Amino acid sequence: MTTVELSSVPPALRSGSPALFKRIIALLLQRWRQEAGVSQKDAAGRLDRTPQHISNLESGERLSSTADLE
Repeated sequence: MTTVELSSVPPALRSGSPALFKRIIALLLQRWRQEAGVSQKDAAGRLDRTPQHISNLESGERLSSTADLE
């Protein structure tokens, strides 16, 4: 397991706010999908999900499952 120095964590993340972590995960998922050049529709097809499911993950309305992240 990797440890992280607290001083390297931005102050906003030190609050431990679950809502903030959820939003960060959502934004990262969207960024990674876009950087990979994959549309929401294509991502949904690869995950056997609906485009709405992908939209919900990327908006932070729904938490990602382990299977979705893998």
